[in-house]
Amino acid sequence: MSIPICASCLRNDAEFLVRLPGRGGWAHLCSRCAEPLAQWKEPLISAPAENACHEADVAAYVESQRFTFASTMPRIPHYYVLLRRSTNPDMHLRVVEWIRRVGEPRRWHGKVHHYWTFGHYEYWAMQPQETILNRRDVRETNRDGTRRR
Repeated sequence: MSIPICASCLRNDAEFLVRLPGRGGWAHLCSRCAEPLAQWKEPLISAPAENACHEADVAAYVESQRFTFASTMPRIPHYYVLLRRSTNPDMHLRVVEWIRRVGEPRRWHGKVHHYWTFGHYEYWAMQPQETILNRRDVRETNRDGTRRR
């Protein structure tokens, strides 16, 4: 199991999934970084990351979404779902968090992303501040995302 990285201090001991005020997204925070948030009227800490989602829920969600082709990256064909286009924004955030938590960490262009494979697709989530859910067809692309010849 991979340990999520704290979005604030970049330590590998994030314990909490925190809603980002004003951005509509989520971030991982360690207990030290989350402590100042306890003084807010409405707590931002929704739940420990372990309670975020289950694989069956994730599978059902990704199968129900309409993915858009990333036309700005034709040499690295993949599809995405934006939070605002999701049929269930709350579940979208939980799925992105779940992939970050249980997915296989891999480096791509100097950054670490977490990948989860289901069916013929590989899904990944970007950095903690991002809420985009991406996927590529593993039958059509190489592991680095480029087209198979």
